[in-house]
Amino acid sequence: MTTIPVFPLNAVLFPGVVTPLHIFEDRYRALMRDLLAVQDPVERVFAVVAIREGYEVGDHGMQSMHRTGTLVQLTEAERYDDGRFDIEVTGRQRV
Repeated sequence: MTTIPVFPLNAVLFPGVVTPLHIFEDRYRALMRDLLAVQDPVERVFAVVAIREGYEVGDHGMQSMHRTGTLVQLTEAERYDDGRFDIEVTGRQRV
């Protein structure tokens, strides 16, 4: 079984749709670095799952997320000097 990283988000993404995201939290910066190290761009994937309760950031954070999300492929990435990223992902399929 393949392990796919999960990115909880306060939004629903759909297959076939290109979505820009701004990456600023350390854990997701690390995820972007890991994905960019993957040689085959088709394999640069993670799952975006909508948050059911809680928040994307903050002291209380995410409490729960929906069971269904979207597998997305990292298609564009711009890294800034401070480690943040602006990225584009393309929805691939429901997961």
